[in-house]
Amino acid sequence: MGIEGSRTADPSEAMKILVWNVRGMGSSRAFQVLLKLKQAYNPDVLFLMETKVNHSQMERIRVKLGFSSNLVVDCVGTKGVLSLMWSDDTNIRLLSYSSFHMDVQIDSQRGFLWRFTGFYGHPEVSQRQHGWILLRRLHGMSNLLWMCVGDFNEILEDLEKLGGRLKSLCQMTNFRDVLDYCGLQDLGFSGPCRKD
Repeated sequence: MGIEGSRTADPSEAMKILVWNVRGMGSSRAFQVLLKLKQAYNPDVLFLMETKVNHSQMERIRVKLGFSSNLVVDCVGTKGVLSLMWSDDTNIRLLSYSSFHMDVQIDSQRGFLWRFTGFYGHPEVSQRQHGWILLRRLHGMSNLLWMCVGDFNEILEDLEKLGGRLKSLCQMTNFRDVLDYCGLQDLGFSGPCRKD
């Protein structure tokens, strides 16, 4: 999703952020893809969702990728695990976290202080409303410029979906309502489309 606020950042302050719903970091193939993405984009901040590996495995991955720091939120069961990695010239202060989000304040040492939330929407439709409540709470916690990104496990309109069952209009409306409330804009994505 998008950035709340309207300040135009100086290009010299620009940070590169890479976000990937990896759906499993356990294979060497997944690591090789991530390594190529790191080399191609050289992000200052990397947010990974659904890594499905534990904290110590994510720490080894951080070292191999060359990031200076790593926050990992383990999850209950076999799914999930969120990871946030960043480079030396980025200062991160953890504000809050759960199995479905990481909320941090970022000081890029370029004189620009802002807020980043990595978000993973609950995979069960019946539980998704808890994520929307969380987003509304997070919105009210700071006046800093806010970027909220991730896999929300929801769409804004049917055109975003390929195949499978049609989404409930109520679900999409609830998602649009929370984005409007929080002042977030859809930034789109890059990567392969997936049939559900």
